[in-house]
Amino acid sequence: MNEEKSKIGDFELENLTKDELIAEYRKLSAYATGIEEREKKQLMEIAKLKNIILMNYANSKESDGNSQISDNDQSCSSQTKSCLVDPTINAVIIQLKKDLEETRKKKEELEVELNSTKFTPESQLTKRLMYKCRKLLTENEELGKIISSGNVAQLEHDLAYHKQLLNETCENEQNLNSFLMEIDSQMDAMQATILQLKEKLDQKDLIDTNNKNDCMET
Repeated sequence: MNEEKSKIGDFELENLTKDELIAEYRKLSAYATGIEEREKKQLMEIAKLKNIILMNYANSKESDGNSQISDNDQSCSSQTKSCLVDPTINAVIIQLKKDLEETRKKKEELEVELNSTKFTPESQLTKRLMYKCRKLLTENEELGKIISSGNVAQLEHDLAYHKQLLNETCENEQNLNSFLMEIDSQMDAMQATILQLKEKLDQKDLIDTNNKNDCMET
């Protein structure tokens, strides 16, 4: 859904009725809410991307380490250092390792629970537990394939893309805040003008009343 910020000129704003001003305010509130929801969605996508990349990287690293501990020690160390040059990537990888470890613990807990509980193969609980285990294994395999076939450049590209989206969201929010401040300022000016007109009207009424009284006395 695309929200467009409406722009109102000084002349148009001064001629808006109270109901029209309220309608414009509601539009701005809806626009701000849309920006906030879109930003939350983007943050969730970034978090999901980070988890996938880190888990896959850790899985790939562990697999390589088990198969070529002595032969590839030095090359793996060099590759790891090059991957961790960027502090952002380093932080993502650390978080992915942590998430991967938590996933493995959950998987082990499910397997222990399944083995220690006497369920029939046809029970619903057994089927649900087996489904969870298969799902976790499938996800780990898919993540491993993504990590092994991917590269750091793709990670940097995805992070840069999401960072750009966040910057655009922040810029739109700043523009909205500036526009709201401008409306507040114009509303204050309108209220001051209304007060001045009211004072002039009161003075005119007073003068008319005095003139009327003078005529009656004459």
